[in-house]
Amino acid sequence: MIAKAEGCDLQKLLEIEKSCFGDRRFDQEYVEWILRNASCVTLVERTENAVAGSLMLFLRPPKAKILSIGVLPRHRRKGIATALMESAEALARGRGVTYIDLEVGVENEGPSAFYRKLGYQIVERLEGYYSWGEDAFLMAKGL
Repeated sequence: MIAKAEGCDLQKLLEIEKSCFGDRRFDQEYVEWILRNASCVTLVERTENAVAGSLMLFLRPPKAKILSIGVLPRHRRKGIATALMESAEALARGRGVTYIDLEVGVENEGPSAFYRKLGYQIVERLEGYYSWGEDAFLMAKGL
């Protein structure tokens, strides 16, 4: 079941970030800022009283940005990421968003293919986008 994250979900969100992104994860201070920010919504997939995945979304109509999406390894390949993306897009449309984007590392072929399957297209390559020097693709989709 997909729901909006609550403050009590913080530790689980940090676990997802660490599991999915390792040293390149959002830190606790930033995740707390996202949870408090009125322009952000964090969605979680609750499975068997646990949080299996999350998606952090920044809304500034008519545009939205997916900040982070992750699913714990033991819950992957069950449609959770797709459900989170679809829920985020529906929520964004309901708030007047007509355009949604995200960044993905150019070497992350799996996630890039996943986003393309959902209708996202590469808009541009962002040279040295990440703090560790990796380039990113800016991908976007009209809603």
